Amino acid sequence: MNTLAASTSPHDTEASNFTPAYSTCTESLPLSNFIGKKAAQLHALLFLISGEGHDQFTRYSAEIQNNVLWLATDLASDLRQLSGELQ
Repeated sequence: MNTLAASTSPHDTEASNFTPAYSTCTESLPLSNFIGKKAAQLHALLFLISGEGHDQFTRYSAEIQNNVLWLATDLASDLRQLSGELQ
């Protein structure tokens, strides 16, 4: 089973450890569907922390804010890497 390599820090930009995970134990998705799924997740996450959601986001602890931003960075990095595989 393929898995996404987990970053070890919010500032980890090492792409060489990246292994795309577009198959799981219960499903196997075409790469384009997997990219669409990741893009939808990133969009939803950014929607919750921007615009009207930004006020609520800033009420969370610095640790939670940093972890959410780390998640967004990881999703964006995954998408960038995966989109290169489509070419």
